[in-house]
Amino acid sequence: MSDQDQDQKTEEPTPKQRERFREKGDVSRSQDLAAVVAIAAGTGAILAGWGIISNSMTHYAASTLGHLEMHGNYSVFFFKAVRVVLLTIAPVGLAGMVLGVAAQIAQVGFNFSFKPMEFNPNKFNPLPKLKSMLFSIDTVIEITKSIVKVTIIGLLAAHILWDEVSNNGRLLGLSPIEVLSKIGSMCLRIVLMVIVALAFISVVDVMIERWRHTRKMKMTKEEVKQEHKNQEGDPLVKSRIRGKQREMAMSRMRGDISKADVVVVNPTHYSVAIQYDMAKHNAPVILAAGVDKLAAQIRTEARHNNIPVVSDPPLARALYRDGKVGRPIPRELFSAVASLLAWVYKVTGKM
Repeated sequence: MSDQDQDQKTEEPTPKQRERFREKGDVSRSQDLAAVVAIAAGTGAILAGWGIISNSMTHYAASTLGHLEMHGNYSVFFFKAVRVVLLTIAPVGLAGMVLGVAAQIAQVGFNFSFKPMEFNPNKFNPLPKLKSMLFSIDTVIEITKSIVKVTIIGLLAAHILWDEVSNNGRLLGLSPIEVLSKIGSMCLRIVLMVIVALAFISVVDVMIERWRHTRKMKMTKEEVKQEHKNQEGDPLVKSRIRGKQREMAMSRMRGDISKADVVVVNPTHYSVAIQYDMAKHNAPVILAAGVDKLAAQIRTEARHNNIPVVSDPPLARALYRDGKVGRPIPRELFSAVASLLAWVYKVTGKM
């Protein structure tokens, strides 16, 4: 992606966007951190096992020099050399590999994905990659990082070499073992200084990679809106669903109100529909209740079904406040409701 396209992405990545990148295996990862951990682990393994390594190499050298008369039988020397390498170098490489992988996992957690290995014909098109390599801030960052690393490592190595040559440059008269010891000491100093320098560089690289990854995940305003729409649903569809739900609720309410014995109202605000069926319930049951607009609909539906509508503001408010639709009326209202039903039954002639 070009920087011009990237400039249009001004919104911070949403959790869903971060999850999409993670599923693709595209995470913030510093290769420098993994490299410095691997180098440090390998160096530590060499120092910890130097006694074993030196003994193995010494025994191999002595064995080889002691059997020089075995002309033509080079396979013996070869297999011994392979054995020495495996016993000395393999543990060092294993330590570096294991801790290097651990450093990668520590940065992003365990994130195994087959997405990067999926076949994609666009991967074989060099033009987008060439464009991003030539005209991208990422390219500038990578080149700058490489120059800085090479410069720092080169200056450290040159400083240590100059110091060794200036102070310990006289190797004449020393035994081969002493010469090798001095060279080994110099190499160890270089490696340790490089590890320290790379450690500082890797810390900066971690911050750079996190910034780059966040920048890469950023979204346009339209993408954010679309994601919210996908997660919450199309507002038009949601409105239609709510409308259908209201229609279904009203349909059920109409059916319930048609079974009511009476609707108690506060003339303008509250309406409560009550039914008393002695064959089903031990007490009157609230079939519907509502305030304001819904209360008006309950009154209208009651009149449409010739259900008595009785104005009793205190009782209507108490039933709405303390009662629940589909449940018997509160016990403390039994007397008031019984008196009301007795009056309704007398007026309507219902037994």
